[in-house]
Amino acid sequence: MAQPLHNASSPPGRRRKHKLTVLGPGDVVAEGDSHIIYDLPFPEDAFNLLLNEVSWQSMYHRAGPVPRRVAVQGELLPDGSVPVYRHPADESPPLSPFTSTVAQVRDMVEELIGHKLNHVLIQLYRGGHDSISEHSDKTLDIVHGSSICNVSFGAQRTMCLRTKRSAKLQNTPSNRYSDLTEGGRRVQRVPLPHNSLFVWGPKSNMRWLHAINPDRRPDHEKSPAELRYDGIRISLTFRHIGTFMSPSTGVIWGQGAVSKTSNTAQQIIHGDKTEITRLLCSFSDENRQTEFHWNAIYGHGFNIVNFETVETLKLVLSGNEVTDLRLVISMLEFGLRYEIVQSHQLPQDARMSVASSNLMNFGASGGRRPFALVGNNLVSGLEGELDILIHIFEQANVQTGGSMRDDVKAMISNSRRLWQDQPILASVWSPALGDFESLLESYRTTFFESDIFSYKDCIFWPSLKFALEKLRAVPRHVDLDISKYPLLNGYYQKIQRRGSVREALRELYGSINGNCVNTCVETRD
Repeated sequence: MAQPLHNASSPPGRRRKHKLTVLGPGDVVAEGDSHIIYDLPFPEDAFNLLLNEVSWQSMYHRAGPVPRRVAVQGELLPDGSVPVYRHPADESPPLSPFTSTVAQVRDMVEELIGHKLNHVLIQLYRGGHDSISEHSDKTLDIVHGSSICNVSFGAQRTMCLRTKRSAKLQNTPSNRYSDLTEGGRRVQRVPLPHNSLFVWGPKSNMRWLHAINPDRRPDHEKSPAELRYDGIRISLTFRHIGTFMSPSTGVIWGQGAVSKTSNTAQQIIHGDKTEITRLLCSFSDENRQTEFHWNAIYGHGFNIVNFETVETLKLVLSGNEVTDLRLVISMLEFGLRYEIVQSHQLPQDARMSVASSNLMNFGASGGRRPFALVGNNLVSGLEGELDILIHIFEQANVQTGGSMRDDVKAMISNSRRLWQDQPILASVWSPALGDFESLLESYRTTFFESDIFSYKDCIFWPSLKFALEKLRAVPRHVDLDISKYPLLNGYYQKIQRRGSVREALRELYGSINGNCVNTCVETRD
């Protein structure tokens, strides 16, 4: 095994646990066409600027969300065509034009590496549990000879590099910068601190795999660099893409397509299982083969786009604890793609609609109304809890047994009156808990009575959570023994353990035990 390097350019807090080699500026990374640069003069406060200006959303692969939030931006051609980067994924966020801070970072990186970058995958690692599995970047659409450039802001994570299983052990300059596994594969670790640029060369990508592994260490074992920005990291992976598609005409051309020029562009293929299988097998070949023959595997081109671009519901929170929790639980439970945004991140006409709605309703309702936008067209705007919930349930083909609007409205009203309209809740809570118990007994199709989680639970449980948190604030002389209400207590605990509920609590309040009261936020992550 190579001896750990003592490099003066290493970042503060660099760790070599179990004598594993950790690399920094000036070290030979992978095949020698890769390197790391620290302390670049990127825009001041770039982390917070990106956090707020980027439209984050989930990306799905193999029917599950990848463990990080993502966005895609790029440089549009004059006719509106966009660069397309194909890789194994079921879905991809729609590509948006470069936002201000991203464009500034892109310009600096282009100047440093000396070639064009027209596409960026932006990823939000919300903590040590967020990760990306070991892989080679797929070069079907990446311009030959160009480097892949990864810029990091926020908490430091470590890029783990490993030679492919098919690699033969050779005497190369990078050997003394590597550890050797029992299987004869070379391993390197490159910390990615705040304001760093990791340049990943084409030879390195061909012969090595790379990953950001989960970091499950407790905070006291982490360095200050790894704890910056509350452990959150923003990653911008810039690429020079040579394949383009036109959203308006549905054609594709360029390096990775069958037609290499725009004047001979052909129609995009969607949903052809044979073509998708052929493309995914080619991706798999690139992941495995150390000497990858691009022309033989990719040269004929593919017109298939293997992922679906999914429109995401943009939600502006109301600030009402119960309403916001209902909406997020419902979207998670019924699989609706969404992102929580601030009103200024909406298109201008939608921002004006939100402002007008809030002005008209603030006095009557005591707060803002939630607003949701599907796509970028104000025609698809939804105002208020009721309309947004109905949209979510209709998209999921939920059946209420009667009129959707009437049934959802009644459920909201019944839940609200238990904690909002009874003066008795201010002093003595036991009768109110009795009302909850009675209401639960009246709902014969809710989760506590069977394993079917319904729209009623999405509406009712946040009210119950809010009421119980109010109960905890009551003076000690009040009877707080919730065990007297076994149905209520059992129902509350069972719902809280549900995956969609746990994720909603984490997203809105940072913890599955997060307190809703006076903890509302307008943005996330």
